[in-house]
Amino acid sequence: MRPGFSALAVLLFAACSTPASRIKRDPGLFASWPAATQEKVRAGQVEVGFSEEMARMALGAPTRRFSRESAAGRQEVWVYGDSGSRPGLGVSIGGGTFGGSTGMGGGVSVGTASPGPGERARLVFEGGRVVSVEKLER
Repeated sequence: MRPGFSALAVLLFAACSTPASRIKRDPGLFASWPAATQEKVRAGQVEVGFSEEMARMALGAPTRRFSRESAAGRQEVWVYGDSGSRPGLGVSIGGGTFGGSTGMGGGVSVGTASPGPGERARLVFEGGRVVSVEKLER
């Protein structure tokens, strides 16, 4: 398998991740949580008090993360982009002449698209626990 193909396969697999597939990857951890928490995670929901593991199993990996300081102390913020975020593939070919020499070049890149016009949710953590859930309305 080519290196570029394996990177694309990983990105496509991550984009198809669901709560059920994440639960299947770590059933022992999921089973250790209370029934009410399991129900929320299965539904892809997060609530105040969830650990980072619970949030990641419910929603997957965030689009981006950052830290900030507040009056309460250090906070970790997880941002989830629009569902329009998809892996992208770009191909370019170029050519030109400079000083009598002609050259040709090209490239292929694989990455994730920007989250689109906005965010769908933000989770704020303090001490490894969710203290705020922000769902952005459309």
